Amino acid sequence: MDGQIRSGGGAIQYGIPGLGTPSGEHSFTVSGSTFIKNRSSAIGGAIGAKGEIDIYNSLFSENMAKFTGGAIYLDFPDASITNSTFYNNTAGAGGGAIRSRADEKFAITNSIFWKNVGGNTGSNGFENLGGLNFAGSTKILISHSIIDVRKPMPGQQFTDHNPLFLNTSEEDLDFRLDPSSPAIDRGKKIPWLFSDIRGSVRPVDITNMPRDGNNTIAQDSAFDMGAYEYSEDYGGLEGDLATKAFKEVAAGGSLVVTGFEYEIKWKDKNPFPFDSRIKNPGEYDVTIALVAEAGSRIDLGAHTVEVSQHGYKIPFTFGPEHIGTWRLRVELASDPYQFEVSDEFSIAYKEATRYALSQWIRPPAGADPGVEPDVDDEDACYWSVETNRLYAIKPVTTVITWYGDQEKTEPYPVVAYITYPDPDTYPSDPDTVIHVPIRSEWTSCPMGPPLIRSR
Repeated sequence: MDGQIRSGGGAIQYGIPGLGTPSGEHSFTVSGSTFIKNRSSAIGGAIGAKGEIDIYNSLFSENMAKFTGGAIYLDFPDASITNSTFYNNTAGAGGGAIRSRADEKFAITNSIFWKNVGGNTGSNGFENLGGLNFAGSTKILISHSIIDVRKPMPGQQFTDHNPLFLNTSEEDLDFRLDPSSPAIDRGKKIPWLFSDIRGSVRPVDITNMPRDGNNTIAQDSAFDMGAYEYSEDYGGLEGDLATKAFKEVAAGGSLVVTGFEYEIKWKDKNPFPFDSRIKNPGEYDVTIALVAEAGSRIDLGAHTVEVSQHGYKIPFTFGPEHIGTWRLRVELASDPYQFEVSDEFSIAYKEATRYALSQWIRPPAGADPGVEPDVDDEDACYWSVETNRLYAIKPVTTVITWYGDQEKTEPYPVVAYITYPDPDTYPSDPDTVIHVPIRSEWTSCPMGPPLIRSR
């Protein structure tokens, strides 16, 4: 949220009497969110709330409150802040980043607080840390974090080393971590968290970080501090790009027809399958859904899969309720922000013609059999230039457009549902074969089912 202005909680306000929202204690979660330049004429530049709150993978920058809580004001919370970044938030009184008035616990883990400025107020008589102000008998637990300290806080685990953000110039703020940042690989393992603010996989162990005698990192995990996980090794070399846990999500070609069984497929992407939280149990839980650009979502179910280097296949039959234009989304059940989506495709009811693998797909009436058709999924069929025949070679539903003339001005589109042979149900199904051009060398053909030459 950017540039919101209110009297309390510039972007979000809830549960605090007198601020125009329902009073009482509430609970909510903030994740994968960015709050920049929000303003409050009273308390909580970005958030003002009462009750239980969990914040993770979020960024708060340049928010301001006239009185307390430059980024966040919390009233009697049971709060946790995990892998979040607070930068250059200000308050006229206490808590440039956070002001908490509480008797409950307040846990900060793997987070960065840098250049937050607030006044010297609070019932405890001092601004405890850079931008943090706790009043009452708050049970504070800070671990594996970076805070530019103004006054010490015994018993808490943090450092005041510069986190070395990629760019802190006013014109081009970039809170990814510089390759030499002390925040890299020095965080604490969070059992349920597999993503950063971008949805990039977390953690990524950088090979040149400190290690013990067994060549394992000296800390208890490879988690980074802050909202961004440094991932140059896997995401790319242009200053740390995002990388996902999954890849190659698909259910067929650009068209899927209702009433036919398909396989929802995806593969793991390194380094995700080597994460001890995945590798050691040897399985993980995912949720599969259809999602649309307008925000619509239809859940297709939850599944437990055994880790496999060959990928995953979940059989599914789409129905009338799924008709539309969608993307498939595969997300980790413990951290739905770690997900990948497929290319856009359509689900429709159509009269589809079934073909078994290796079967000759004959042109419809009116089409010129000598004109090579256009196949929506190019890998679904093989066109023999010797025989001018089209063969089914990949299990998928695809649109095949035949033509009635050499100039391809008279289209004859058909829907082909290509699947595995089932001679018990369809006696006319052929044996699975591979069609190759007559001039191909036998030694260049793959091992496997019988081979026949095109005739």
